[in-house]
Amino acid sequence: MYKPASADGPAENVPVPKLPESAREKSVKGLKAFVKYWYALLNYAYESSNLGPLRDVTSTNCTRCEAVYDGLDRWASEKKWIVGGQVNVLQVSDNFVADTAGVYQSPVHIKMAGSELYGRGGKKVEDRSPSEMIDLFLATYGETGWVAHDVGVIEGP
Repeated sequence: MYKPASADGPAENVPVPKLPESAREKSVKGLKAFVKYWYALLNYAYESSNLGPLRDVTSTNCTRCEAVYDGLDRWASEKKWIVGGQVNVLQVSDNFVADTAGVYQSPVHIKMAGSELYGRGGKKVEDRSPSEMIDLFLATYGETGWVAHDVGVIEGP
């Protein structure tokens, strides 16, 4: 039975998100469904410390992803866990034009919930405020379906 993370300990038995059937399509609908699925896997990784499903649909060239992986690996080795911090996808662009390399660029409006990071003995080691941002999600479609190639934050002026 699923048990969310709390000050008492990390989440347990976190359900792995399932790929929606629509995310298998090479279409704007498919890309939007895949983007939402990818962020669901990101939430799963933060909550479970299991990076496998996220890595399975993400290119090894994703710079921001590698930073996330390194942080989660460090937390796991230091016996830290997060409470909250879920990423909610507010909007995914309808843009569905690939560049000459076949990469689709999709702006994604996300909101991250506030979070607390806990360490050994349930000691709170960090508080994070909620935040909102626009990510630029880069993906390609191939034999196995959609793959995330990189995710960057779009900076304002």
